[in-house]
Amino acid sequence: IIVLLAEGQLPDDIEQTCTHQLPPYWRPKRFVPVFKLPLTETGKPDRAIAKLLAQK
Repeated sequence: IIVLLAEGQLPDDIEQTCTHQLPPYWRPKRFVPVFKLPLTETGKPDRAIAKLLAQK
């Protein structure tokens, strides 16, 4: 899952929140932290670039 982080927020914070609030079968196996979502020319999230980010 790609996670958009707010200023000062750490990826561990997101993971801990998921661990405490979600059942195990709903928890993402991996997080990809980003500070800015990649957008297309029309301003929509760019899924192709997001997939590339997730593969790194």
